[in-house]
Amino acid sequence: MSPVSMQKNAAYLKSWFILGIVCGLLVSIIYPVLIFVPIPDLLQVFLAMFYGPMLAIASVGLYHLLKLSGKQLSNEIGVVSNVVAGVLITTMFVVQMAIRSAPPETMNDSIQSIWLSLNHVHYGLDIVWDVFIFLGTFFFALTMYKNSLFGKIFSITGILIALSM
Repeated sequence: MSPVSMQKNAAYLKSWFILGIVCGLLVSIIYPVLIFVPIPDLLQVFLAMFYGPMLAIASVGLYHLLKLSGKQLSNEIGVVSNVVAGVLITTMFVVQMAIRSAPPETMNDSIQSIWLSLNHVHYGLDIVWDVFIFLGTFFFALTMYKNSLFGKIFSITGILIALSM
């Protein structure tokens, strides 16, 4: 690889690292805000729509960082799982918001029954999201076990977090 190619590759990786860190920090803030903080509906929609893409971008940044220690199948499974999880959480949030936009107390009994059935759709999406975020967290944590930057403490903590899901 020529020195120019190496410089371009280093700049490319640095961009992924910075973007991954920024998106990872935002993801770490947005999820608790969506769950615990009463915020205006428009802001809630905005944050929910960008949570999944930021999770996916943060995961790709982490993938590139972990890949510096060598290729590992667990790293590739982790990034694919988390990117899928990002798509699923965005889908789940949008379905939740759509269902909640028509509160059941404004409906007659037959429409309320249909609404309750549709409400189970986001429960199903929630389970699928849990599966993929578990896999991503678990396999990224596994990759970190022998990584000099993260090491065993990050790895074991990540594995325990994944298993607690």
